[in-house]
Amino acid sequence: MLNGINSMAQQIHPDKVIHLEFNKQSFYLPAAENFGGTFHPGVSGGIDFLRKEDGKKSRYLTTELGFYKHEYFQNSIYLLGGFTFQRDLGERFSWNYQPKAGYMHVFSPTKEFELVNGEYKQKKGGRATGMFGVSVGLDYTILPKASTKLSLSYQLLAEGPFAARWGVPIVPHTFLSIGIKTRI
Repeated sequence: MLNGINSMAQQIHPDKVIHLEFNKQSFYLPAAENFGGTFHPGVSGGIDFLRKEDGKKSRYLTTELGFYKHEYFQNSIYLLGGFTFQRDLGERFSWNYQPKAGYMHVFSPTKEFELVNGEYKQKKGGRATGMFGVSVGLDYTILPKASTKLSLSYQLLAEGPFAARWGVPIVPHTFLSIGIKTRI
């Protein structure tokens, strides 16, 4: 039965896009500081499922799994889902817009302690939080026959709840990413 459902889904929308990006993570709001300063590396990848293609416009259901490392503040693993709205700009260029939301698990790069029954104990396991935001990008088709594209994107995401009891309910994250996408 599952094979039949999977076969029907592939007949309706056979196209999928896999993507892999390398990024620079920052905690600044959108500004010139995002392009300079300390490099906090990250990587993400995922699969986009074609939902509708109409001339120069395409819509995808998007998944993304990623990681970033911040030397002093926090490291994170995240899983996001959303939609991609893509429009072709001529033969080789296209731009896209992606609203997205998901789960993020944060780990401190330094030791954290909490007071338990009058005694300080080291925290373990990190902290669960949510993430939501948008991404805009520009793609350039480098291999037209293979539908392979070089991608450049800028993401503004918000992490929350962060430290609401201290007056900081959300923290902004920006990601400047470069990567590759190909249809499968």
